[in-house]
Amino acid sequence: MSLEDKKEISYSLKIGSACTRVLKYVAFILALSSLLAGCGKKPLAPPQADYAEQAIRLNLMVSPNLNFHDGKAHALVLCMYQLSDPGVFMDILENPDGLDNLLVCEAFDPTVKSRKRIVLDRPGVDKRLVLNRVQGTRYLGIAAGYYDRLEGPCSKVIQVPVVERRTGFLWLKKTRYLDIADMTIFFGAKGKVIQVPVIERRTGFLWLKKTRYLDTSGTTISTGANGLVEVQ
Repeated sequence: MSLEDKKEISYSLKIGSACTRVLKYVAFILALSSLLAGCGKKPLAPPQADYAEQAIRLNLMVSPNLNFHDGKAHALVLCMYQLSDPGVFMDILENPDGLDNLLVCEAFDPTVKSRKRIVLDRPGVDKRLVLNRVQGTRYLGIAAGYYDRLEGPCSKVIQVPVVERRTGFLWLKKTRYLDIADMTIFFGAKGKVIQVPVIERRTGFLWLKKTRYLDTSGTTISTGANGLVEVQ
């Protein structure tokens, strides 16, 4: 066997050995990932409800026939509660005078972390509301002082969105966080307080552009020429 042949064989053996080591390393990583993922099946801890500046961003969309009564639209008084738990808020609504009690806008229970009175004084004119999220807040409770309370609940409970992120080695650790509450809420003519979902779509070159739309499917409102309108 010539010297050149021996060098070629030696080189081939080195390449084969290097490939084998790489494959073994990849197999080890995959096996370890599977093992760690299997060990991490326990339920995730609830997210910390920390204080966050400007973390509540609400688009309050107002019907031209807002709080319709006696043939005309009227202003509407709201109370926006930040809650650690919605249970007591919902229990109060079960009482005949519960809505009136909530419209007093007082801290009725330790689950109330903050509250704010809001007046929608211009029917058909939307309002943007930006608030700091108080520590302990996981839900928003809205009470609306409609004249006519027979066609809608006159209230809404909204959970602060929770997002899940991966961190750590190979991104195997999952952690939950409270996200920004960026939402649209529609206030109708008679007792209707409706959260309008927002969907996000990617468009443009390589789908890099993000566009947000109001999804009115499944609601009693639709998108008209001048914004959201109620379906009769």
